Amino acid sequence: MSRTSGRSRCVAELERALANGFPSESTVVAHADDASGRLTIQVAWVREPTEERAREWRCAVALRFDADAIGCYASLDAADRLRVRTHLCDLARRAVDERKPHVEDAAIECNAALDVTRAGLDAALRAP
Repeated sequence: MSRTSGRSRCVAELERALANGFPSESTVVAHADDASGRLTIQVAWVREPTEERAREWRCAVALRFDADAIGCYASLDAADRLRVRTHLCDLARRAVDERKPHVEDAAIECNAALDVTRAGLDAALRAP
């Protein structure tokens, strides 16, 4: 498998995991690479209010992978990649939950960003 197709496979795995981690009919996942090899994956969703007077929630979380972190992830076997994806989804959910939402007139905004490093991936692999 070429380096490019391996990276594409890994990005697709991460995007799928994050989309599943924030289930909503409106969930959108996008990624962007920069010239340095960093990768950013952003998940955005809207949680519709269940009560008439409630506001909708507009949320987004961005995971910013260092170039060596995405390379490390790509080199892992399937079981270790699953372990890392699960860990990253947990971190992303916690980050969103810990942020104080910004209340606007019509909606509540909640946003978070996480930097993903090789050391962070190593820690995920060592976690119980």
